[in-house]
Formats: sequence, C-alpha cells, structure tokens
Amino acid sequence: MIHDIIADKLKMSGMTQANLARLIETSPTQLGNYLKGQGSLTEKSLNKCFDILEINIERYRNIYQVAQDASETLKKKGCDFEEVIRMNKMELVRITGIEQIKQFVDVYSEEEYEDIIKYNIIDYQSTFPYFKTLVVYFMNTGEKITTKSNATTWTLLFGTLALSTVVAGPVGLLASGIRAGISAAIGAVGGVALSSILKEDRPLESFKELSRKIIKNFKY
Repeated sequence: MIHDIIADKLKMSGMTQANLARLIETSPTQLGNYLKGQGSLTEKSLNKCFDILEINIERYRNIYQVAQDASETLKKKGCDFEEVIRMNKMELVRITGIEQIKQFVDVYSEEEYEDIIKYNIIDYQSTFPYFKTLVVYFMNTGEKITTKSNATTWTLLFGTLALSTVVAGPVGLLASGIRAGISAAIGAVGGVALSSILKEDRPLESFKELSRKIIKNFKY
C-alpha cells in the first residue's frame, strides 16, 4: 500500500506528478505507473518521495501491521466484521489484547473526520475509524490481496453498511450467507458510485469513504 500513501500525499500536497518525478530523479511515466501499482521505483527515488512528501513510512507500516494482527486475532476468536464495525476502541483492545490500539485518535462525527482530512494537521490514517476500516478490510481479504478479492471485499463491506442503515440492528449478512446480489442493493454510497470510489486514480478514497460510513455505526 506504499504507492497508495504516496499518491494520496501527493494529491494533498498540490504538487504535480511531473514535478515530483523531477525531484526524485525518475520519469513522469515511471512515477505514474508506480502510483497505479503497475511499476516500481528505486530505493533512492522512494526515499526522496518520503522526504519530499514528509511521509514517515515506518509509522504507516506499524499501523498496517497492528491492523493485520488485530484482524487475525478477531477471526480466530470467531468475530465477523459486522461486530467489529460496531466496536469502540476499548472493546477492540479488550478482545484483541493489543494495547497500541489505544493510541488511535477517536472521531465522533463525519464532520470531524472531514475536517481532519481537509486541514491535514492530524493525519487521518491515525484515527480510529480509519484503523477499524483497515481491520475489517484485512479480515475479509486475508493475507493475499488480489484484484478480485479487493473488489469483492469493498462490495461486501459497503453493502453491509448500506443495508444496515435501512435494517434496524445487525443485518447478519455473513450468518445468513446473503453475499450474492449485495452490489445491486448498494446503489450509491453517499451519492458516490462504488465504481467511482474504486478507480485507480483515487487509491485511498475507498478507505476514506468506508471510514465515514463506519463512524455512523459507532457506539461509545
């Protein structure tokens, strides 16, 4: 997911791909392919990216590792992602035993989350809604993420939240096995078509959008 982070930070910085490519001593085409997950950059170019865009890559790796560890523990304990979506921070800490989860920033409304993204003072990847989005994503995709499993996961997760806004209480999609046809039930997510959210040029929009949806299902 490193290329996703760079693409997102580049977009927020206002710098063009061409300018960044020049600064990291690579071609715009090579950088463009990398940001789409279709190519690679040298270690030197990557390190320059991290410096220019002020990315603490070790911190991101730690966040993703904690999310993967939490997802594995939750699966072993028989939790499904619908339960996890509704868990608050301390419940997640108690069930997983992972104390680092306490460090994520609580967000109590979509408006607050939007402000965090807009003003870019607090990194939104450090918020609890974003972390929980990573956890439920990893719970469904497993260790090996493929194009097919990625698309299926987003359809399922958005479908769960789309239906849970209509049906009171947990909808029990996994328990009842209602996976087929969920995409038809989604329609649009907050006025934005799912296909638009998943476009390659919007690499982290699906995580942001699901984070917003998850906030509505919090219980503090």
